Amino acid sequence: MRTGSEIRQDFITYFKKQQHTVVPSSSLVPAKDPSLLFTNSGMVQFKDVFLGTDKRNYTRAVDSQKCMRVAGKHNDLDDVGRDGTHHTFFEMLGNWSFGDYYKQEAIAMAWRLLTEVWQIPPDNLYVTVFQDEQGTIDTDEEAASSWVSQPGFKQSHLFYRGRHDNFWEMAETGPCGPCTEIHVDLNPSQTTVSNDMLDTDRFVELWNLVFIQYNRLSVDKIDFLPTAHVDTGMGLERITAVLQEVPSTYHTDLIWPTILTTQKLAKHSDDERDSYFTPYRVIADHVRAATFLIGDGVVPGNTNRNYVCRMIIRRASRFAAEIGLNEPCLSTISETVIKTYKHAYPDLDEHSRTINDTIYDEETSFHKTINSGLSYLDNIIETATSENRKIVTGPEAFELYATYGLPVEITKDYCEKHGLDVNQADFSLAMNAHREASKTITSPDNLINPNSEIFVDLFNSLQNDKQLDSEGVQHLPYGTHTLTTKLIALVSENGQILEQVKPGQTVGVILSSTPFYMESGGQASDKGTIHSLDNNWEIHIENIYRPIAGLIVHLGTVKIGVPIAGVKCTVSVNQLERKAIARNHTGTHILHRELRNLLGEHARQAGSSVTLDRIRFDFTHNKALTNDQLTALDQHVNNVIMQNHKIYIRHARYDEAIARGATALFGEKYGEVVRTVQIGDDENAYSIELCGGTHVQQTGDLGLFLVTSESSISSNTRRIEAITGETALKYVHTSLNILDNTSKTLQVETDELPNKIKQIQTDHTEALSNSKTLETKLIQLQLDKKLETTILINNIPVLITDVTTTNAKLLRDITDWYIERNPNGIIILAATTNSRVNLIVRASKNLTSQGIHAGDIVSTISNIVDGKGGGNPTLGQGGGNNTQKLNEALLEASEIIKRTLSEQI
Repeated sequence: MRTGSEIRQDFITYFKKQQHTVVPSSSLVPAKDPSLLFTNSGMVQFKDVFLGTDKRNYTRAVDSQKCMRVAGKHNDLDDVGRDGTHHTFFEMLGNWSFGDYYKQEAIAMAWRLLTEVWQIPPDNLYVTVFQDEQGTIDTDEEAASSWVSQPGFKQSHLFYRGRHDNFWEMAETGPCGPCTEIHVDLNPSQTTVSNDMLDTDRFVELWNLVFIQYNRLSVDKIDFLPTAHVDTGMGLERITAVLQEVPSTYHTDLIWPTILTTQKLAKHSDDERDSYFTPYRVIADHVRAATFLIGDGVVPGNTNRNYVCRMIIRRASRFAAEIGLNEPCLSTISETVIKTYKHAYPDLDEHSRTINDTIYDEETSFHKTINSGLSYLDNIIETATSENRKIVTGPEAFELYATYGLPVEITKDYCEKHGLDVNQADFSLAMNAHREASKTITSPDNLINPNSEIFVDLFNSLQNDKQLDSEGVQHLPYGTHTLTTKLIALVSENGQILEQVKPGQTVGVILSSTPFYMESGGQASDKGTIHSLDNNWEIHIENIYRPIAGLIVHLGTVKIGVPIAGVKCTVSVNQLERKAIARNHTGTHILHRELRNLLGEHARQAGSSVTLDRIRFDFTHNKALTNDQLTALDQHVNNVIMQNHKIYIRHARYDEAIARGATALFGEKYGEVVRTVQIGDDENAYSIELCGGTHVQQTGDLGLFLVTSESSISSNTRRIEAITGETALKYVHTSLNILDNTSKTLQVETDELPNKIKQIQTDHTEALSNSKTLETKLIQLQLDKKLETTILINNIPVLITDVTTTNAKLLRDITDWYIERNPNGIIILAATTNSRVNLIVRASKNLTSQGIHAGDIVSTISNIVDGKGGGNPTLGQGGGNNTQKLNEALLEASEIIKRTLSEQI
């Protein structure tokens, strides 16, 4: 029997023999794709090729891609555990053609792999091809005839389906095309198979071959693409289940070891295990997903991807409790996942400690609140049942999330067992503070450059005119800072050719070659100038970007003269800024290495911004760095700078670079050949990272490194801001001047400043305390004089008055003092400060049984002074801006108390 790992390798080896380039799986975090929370299909890392914004140095590719489907239209969460095929995390096997082979060859290769390599009987395979039910798009007869021509294929095993099943579209506009799906019969019989039967449990959809041949221009208009592509996807888990002849994907050797580990922890018999069908599968799926997410740098948190990571860990923990696992156990199960996958994904083994610690910490944190949360949820369910409603409201579900950390998915699972549902629409409305994910995730339509067709036409025109070759603009960001090149086009920001421009106008410049670095990997773009050879005109460049593969647009402002296309010009990068950015970029590499040395290998880069004047570096870590750690970090980085290590820039195959110890960053996209930046000699390299940025020649060029701040940006993610070179030197000089001036002002030596400042703080605190004590006594004296205005309502002493004070915060202390002296009383105090009325109501606890509610009283009288207030039965606070109505408010307070107490007679 073939193992899952062998089946994965079978696929890759087969297509490698068909001249396909083996492309590593990209991260679960899509690189520079704001339309997706996670990589949810194999085509994500090739999307820019289909959109025409990138080119690869290969036309055939094969991969096994890590995928997650937990959001949007591709959301399998609710189905996980309820059947034998759905997962949140899965691997997608895929082969790709970028303008190379097409339908005939793609279908033939798929058929040979299934029937010859894996020896699936042809009689067990059925396919569907596209036939438009609307009749506006041609039936895919080419795919149909290709299938019929395969050896052993029966025409009766071919069915036609419409747009829903067999037409793929990236978005509302853009690349699209027909697809053909391969289904396998799990229970072959003499029964005649119909089209509809393919959707039953007897069949499994195994492989989808997409033929991208159209460009959708609008809802009712499509056109042929100049180049057609092939995009295929087959779930590794599904093909493994078929080849291993097991009843579900959970029974494959990819997942079953995880279930056995769970069974061992639960001490269940096989029958007991099988009786807990759903919990075992959810635990296996979710722990596997969490393991891979954390391995790719996603940590538990409250927003975006981090929320998903937290949710699936907590959901798995909740299901673990259902089978008697009431102590943290998921990290132990994760160890089995790592053992199963470490050969295919060595980074899991490398980061195993971080993965296990993160899962354990999150599960432990959840265990601290889960019982309280479920107890509160039980009360909600009891109330809902007594009110004969079948819905838990959105605000109720939100309270469970915000107070007890109970994800709405867990609330929904729990409610379903009691015959209730959750109003998720209202939950979303109540969760505004936790909706960053939906705010930052844009529509896939926005990912497609609306002007891409204009730029494609422009690129084709420049090629036809021999202004550019097929590779496009020559990009030379690592060599010279200045070069002579040709200005071949002036365009607007949307790609329209500009025949004439004038000083002050913003313009896009296309050159035959450019030395400008283009923003990538967190490093900012270069700035500089483009001017004519005779200096008659000059453009200041502020930014550059690539609208499509082959074109680079320099955005800038015309400063002098009238630039024209078709002439030679001089391009100059601002060297001082380039060097400053290079210092900061090398600084991030040193900082990254030292953070891992200081905190552990879990401290991995989670984002960065490298600009002219600073470094902003995000990394995974679960608590703030201490002052001693920050001092040590500064010292260690500066030690590396003083050691003046040489920087080596090399190119290597991706797998070779990783084997040499190079660090690949999650969220970045890498090709077959990568650029490495090595600090230090080969014999004892200090750091090696995959990086396309600009760097200094040796670490000594940084001069100085200083951390300026360290903060939290989300759960388990910290941010360091730092400076280098001249910026750091100016910072030191400014700080020294401030220290010098402060010491002169305070008339002490610089080294005595800390003690002097502590003494000033002590004196200040003492003065404030004395001032507060004095002011409190003054208010108490005022009250003593006004005690005679106390009235008795049903023998309850009630004092309603105003006092004069500049510190409204003292009012609460005064009311406490009054209640201590009148344990059965009520006091209502008012003070006008800075044209604002401040109100406070304090009532004895034993009056609450008589209907007195301080919060309600202050709420009512605050409305009278055009404000608002509230509180609990014994203490209410509020106020407003209408000082003219203060007396009216106090009179109303008296009436409220009279009415309330009279009702008790």
